[in-house]
Amino acid sequence: MIQGDPRGQLFCPANCDTVIRQHYWFWQPNTECSVKSTRRLVREYLTSVGHGCTLLLNLNPDTRGLVPEIDLSAYEALGKAIALLYQYLVAKYCSPEMQVGEEKIWKFREMKSLNGSVVLMEDIEYSGQIVMEYELKLETEDGWIKTPEPGNTIGHKRIHPFPIALANKKVTAISLNITRLVTKQKSITLREVSVYDWNEAVKQNLI
Repeated sequence: MIQGDPRGQLFCPANCDTVIRQHYWFWQPNTECSVKSTRRLVREYLTSVGHGCTLLLNLNPDTRGLVPEIDLSAYEALGKAIALLYQYLVAKYCSPEMQVGEEKIWKFREMKSLNGSVVLMEDIEYSGQIVMEYELKLETEDGWIKTPEPGNTIGHKRIHPFPIALANKKVTAISLNITRLVTKQKSITLREVSVYDWNEAVKQNLI
């Protein structure tokens, strides 16, 4: 197995490959029941693209040389579900400069959450992927709540779904503290920090 070196000279984003029909890379007859649900595919999107990876989702033409309609419907439903995750923007902060070890707080209009997300993005085109550790918190009427996942790499995109503890609470701010970089520099300019409302996605049972 090839091991990555965070201080190396080359950058290669991680790839996550998966199938539209569970267990089948190639088309097989009578496997329509194995087509993954939209909810399952959204979860795979969040655990791949949402962790800075590239998602590779297969296409498997049948004996006609065509992709079956049931598969096409699954692809279309996934595309609509992903668009819904980004439809209701609560707040967006472009090119924020972060000092290592210094907390930055962004306040925004109050949102009552069934679910939502905080999306972090590094500017990998110009700076590479250099964040190694960070802490992300959200403010509610009961105080600050940390995200349950450890904050390590961000990369092109890191999607943090709201913690379960935030359900039906009023979210009014986020806090980000980058505590460690691959390099020795004391600051980093991120590409974007944004907050999205996922209430509609919850109502549609997509997450």
